[in-house]
Parts: sequence; structure tokens; C-alpha cells
Amino acid sequence: MDNNTIQPSAFLQIAARFGLFIGIAAAVAMFATLYSIDTPMLMILAIIGFVGVPVILWRALSKVMDLTAGTASFAHLWRTGTLAMSAGGLILAIISFVILKWIDPDFMSGMIEQINEAYTKLGTPEATEKLAEINKAIEENGFPTSAELSLQLFVSTVLSGSVVSIAMAAFLRARANRFRNTPPAF
Repeated sequence: MDNNTIQPSAFLQIAARFGLFIGIAAAVAMFATLYSIDTPMLMILAIIGFVGVPVILWRALSKVMDLTAGTASFAHLWRTGTLAMSAGGLILAIISFVILKWIDPDFMSGMIEQINEAYTKLGTPEATEKLAEINKAIEENGFPTSAELSLQLFVSTVLSGSVVSIAMAAFLRARANRFRNTPPAF
């Protein structure tokens, strides 16, 4: 069975299904990291989320290889990985927007207060200078809105996921060529 006999919707279904899990894992990792300042035990959950994202992406690309009996091209794998990360990024952006807009709208101001306290406690000239830079930037530009932060999370997730998908797709194609003796499909 070659990848030309597989319906394009099958690749989209794989990307969407695994993208949902990627988005949830990324959201858990991000918010567990951010809230671990107050509750350090949340870092365990954050690490699980950070490790989970590439593992889920790997499973998605492996599923494509299984579906095509090892003949999926580099482009199919890369596209599926990028689509999965796009779906995951969209889920992450929606969750982030909801949390930052309605559940914890004071999160950013609280984070800035904690940064101010940390730099003030240091008391070094470098810390004082950095604190002045941060406060000046906030006075000039204000806090980023929840929509701006969500959009940044979406874009960074898609871009980083596309890069990781390139590496994973190349590895899976090389592995398929070596162990299954399939011709290169670049």
C-alpha cells in the first residue's frame, strides 16, 4: 500500500486527533509552569506536559507511517506534524485566552509584581537597572492583552512544531528506508 491510496482526510483526522492531545498537554505544561511559582509541585505536571508534546507528535507521525505501511513521504509526515501542531496550538490559544481573559484576568499584573519583588530582593545595580527597564517597557507599552498572548502562543507552537516535525519526519523516513528497504520518498 503506498501513500497515494490513502485518503487525504485520513491524514487530517490523525492530525486533528493528536492535535487535541498536543494542545491539552501544552496547556497543562504552560499553566503548570506559570502557576508553579506559588505551588512548586506543579513543576512535575509541567514536565509531564513538556515531555508529552513531542511524544504525542511522534505517535502521530508513527501512525501515518503505520497507515501507509512505511511508505509515507517526508512531505506527508511533515504536513501531518505541522497540522497536528497547528491544531494543538489552536487548542492552547483558546485555553490560554479563556484563562487569561475570564478565569484569571489579573495573572499578568501578579506576575509583574512577583518580578518586581524578586529584582528588588536582589538589590544589585544590575537588578535595579533591569527592573527599571522592565517597568519602563510596561509604562510605554502596557501589558499584553490575553488575545495577544494567545496569538503569540499559537504562532510559536506552530513554528516550533513545524521544525520538530521536520526532524521527526526525516528520522522516520531514514528509519523506514533502513529497516523496510523502501525507496526514499523525498
